[in-house]
Amino acid sequence: MRQGSCHGETRICRGHSKKLAAALRYQLERKATDEFLLDILTEEPDAAGIEDRIAEPLELSPDHLVYLIAFNRLMHDRQYGAFGGAAPISYVAVSAYARDFGIVGDAFDVFLRLIGALDVEYLAHLERTKPAKSS
Repeated sequence: MRQGSCHGETRICRGHSKKLAAALRYQLERKATDEFLLDILTEEPDAAGIEDRIAEPLELSPDHLVYLIAFNRLMHDRQYGAFGGAAPISYVAVSAYARDFGIVGDAFDVFLRLIGALDVEYLAHLERTKPAKSS
């Protein structure tokens, strides 16, 4: 990761968190379906209407991919409550990961904020997809 690629910015990397959150949403909600539809299209090139149902994934820079890969590695390093609620990824887990990969100083501050933004999106996804309680 390029250290300081967002150095000096007043907002977190000027919109990087929004683009990363959108990429994570795509990964969680559409990617598997789109890959399945692409497989069908490969096997049946004349399948009607399939191409129209496949979403265009966001193009991510290598810098963005670093954060998304890190989040995918850290996303299950969290505690779950007795009734199934997921807690945010712990600072200890994020800090250890960053230390292992030499992410320090200002780069660590950005890393911590972007992983936190991705975690907020992931927890929101869990809430959106939680089965409705039956009465």
